Amino acid sequence: MIKPMLPTTIPCISEFDHPDELATFHVDPIRGFLPPQDPVTQLPIYYAPWETAIAHLPALLITGKAGTTLKRLPALSIERLETDGQVERAMLLLSMFASVYVWEGNTPKLTLPHNLAQPLWAVAAKLDRPPMLSYTSLVLHNWRRFGDTAFSDAVPDRFDAVDSQTGHRLTLEKLALQHCFWGGIDEQWFYLISVAIEAAGAAALPALLTAQHAVASNCTNHLVESLQHIHAALTRVYAILLRLPEKCHPYIFYHRIRQFIGGWPEEGVVYEGVSTTPQSFVGSSAAQSPLLQAIDAGLDIAHTDEKSAYLHQVRPYMQRGHRRFIQALATGPSVRDYVMANATEQPTLCDSYNACVDALARFRKKHLELAVQYIAQQAPRETEKATLGTGGTPFVPFLSHVRKETQEHFIITGV
Repeated sequence: MIKPMLPTTIPCISEFDHPDELATFHVDPIRGFLPPQDPVTQLPIYYAPWETAIAHLPALLITGKAGTTLKRLPALSIERLETDGQVERAMLLLSMFASVYVWEGNTPKLTLPHNLAQPLWAVAAKLDRPPMLSYTSLVLHNWRRFGDTAFSDAVPDRFDAVDSQTGHRLTLEKLALQHCFWGGIDEQWFYLISVAIEAAGAAALPALLTAQHAVASNCTNHLVESLQHIHAALTRVYAILLRLPEKCHPYIFYHRIRQFIGGWPEEGVVYEGVSTTPQSFVGSSAAQSPLLQAIDAGLDIAHTDEKSAYLHQVRPYMQRGHRRFIQALATGPSVRDYVMANATEQPTLCDSYNACVDALARFRKKHLELAVQYIAQQAPRETEKATLGTGGTPFVPFLSHVRKETQEHFIITGV
């Protein structure tokens, strides 16, 4: 571990967690953007028809009866949802139903029936998110633990404090997905990799706040330490990303998993009973994860031109508090400016910042390589699908440009 070169004479912030600040944005100091309480697994009995449908969804898809079954579900009110967790679960179920209804079969359906459209629209409005399946629902609120042994007993580092519910940390091997479309190990593993990345990256979030506090108080040693913790978190999430091929085959991803996580057809989808105007929304994608966008914002890694505009366009699909957290980091004290101003006199500070930039760029490079392997190399060459990610954007130029922008923030001294 790099040691700070010079202490400062100005008092520094001594704590590396900021639970009160984080809680303002619905960010947990241990779990990060994952919910502080495990996702709800069952809605009140009034919503039993939804629970029955989601429990049998893979079987309904296999028999080709999903669409007709979903269309016959009773029109239920969302007024009996009692907690935030129940609202999130309703959003998960209804948005999965909507994706299945539209994309089941060879031809997409362009009208969502009122029994699905109206409650989905209402729940989405309550959450201030689009009425569409998103990373927030499919990943952040779609997992469960294997009882009290679901967390690692590894000795925690300074940021990996004891989880308030379990006394241990989240680990990939002790997690399961609550709900899949088709089911199977490949589909579960694909989403659980993202859950584990969010858990492993959570340690960076309090460190981002500490870094900005250190800049504001001119506290170099704590800024170096914060950057080291951010780098350690990025190293952990990269190691988890490398595990995707272990249990998720590219062919299965492209031909099965990908079917229901894309955006709406080009013509749009009418939400019956809500509006006669077709609605267009993008599909679930890793770009909707708040984790890397928060790290970008905290380190002043800007993505401002047209090619990377998609990162900003998908923020409405994030939780309201998470969007606000990213914005707060983006408008906070500039870590990058501080490092640049002190880089020559304090090379360790510059090295610590550059290590974070390098780790972030390395993660994005691997993400691009996996996207090519799992999409472009699996798609028929003559189809446009070979170039589009699950969010509906041409992924190679987008991911390449975002990685390039990240690398351009590497600070070079002595030139």
